[in-house]
Amino acid sequence: MQNRGSASGFDTAVDQECENLICTHPGNNATCVSEGQAAATVVAQTANLTCEQCITKFLTPQHIQRLFGILDDFPHTLENLCPVLHGIATEQEFRQLLDDIGFSQPGLQDRLLSCLSKAGALFFEF
Repeated sequence: MQNRGSASGFDTAVDQECENLICTHPGNNATCVSEGQAAATVVAQTANLTCEQCITKFLTPQHIQRLFGILDDFPHTLENLCPVLHGIATEQEFRQLLDDIGFSQPGLQDRLLSCLSKAGALFFEF
């Protein structure tokens, strides 16, 4: 590709080849796509999070402190919280606990419950 250009006080002329090219770099392999070609699909593999990671991903520090306040018979660490959550009997009881700490958005509750279930932190199936 050659770029040819000239500029003066009155006008500017540029003759340049122009094409669309998008490059991404997912890991060690680079994928470049030119205009009119289909992009390769990259599927990311995600590992299940631990119970503690689920809690900190979805709940704010304020939510976690409120949860510790409700479950005040237990030491206030995430490592000790997860076994307590595992002992909750029903999904309805867990959702009520989330409502009680101010985490009442149903969509986010669903995502938290799904995460905790995949982490093995809940008895009931979600």
